Amino acid sequence: EDSETELIDVNQKAGLDFEKFVVQKFDKKYFKIRNWAGDKFVDGRYADTTTQPDIQLSLILRGQSYPLAVECKWRSEPNGNFIRFAKDGQLERYKAFAQQENYPVFIALGIGGKPSSPAELYILPIQELKKPILHKAGLGKYRKKIDSDFFFDQESNNLR
Repeated sequence: EDSETELIDVNQKAGLDFEKFVVQKFDKKYFKIRNWAGDKFVDGRYADTTTQPDIQLSLILRGQSYPLAVECKWRSEPNGNFIRFAKDGQLERYKAFAQQENYPVFIALGIGGKPSSPAELYILPIQELKKPILHKAGLGKYRKKIDSDFFFDQESNNLR
């Protein structure tokens, strides 16, 4: 007999909790969520959108729309001196997506704390990344204050 409830995958819940944290950093007065991927699959089958960045948004400013996308990654703690923020192949897919859609893609990386309240937050522009792993020393320039909202500079395509 089928159970009425399913066990929640702890990693999937952590990912969703971090995505919710990230979404709340985008002021709803200025940002519209165009797509928020569901990452559903069964028996190796999944929608094409599953391989795209988690959240696709638009900054709406003076009647103009400026699209961007954010992939959300939360890590409980660094493993040694390096942080792996993506699996092999993911970074290339995000870069291909950015090129195909012709708008910037960023990785919001939360480290430590809880997914809903990370200890550290970084915004990684995918066009600056060469590998899906970074040395902790290289993260500093991407650091974002935990308690401030995101700001997208549409002129420079910079999210901070």
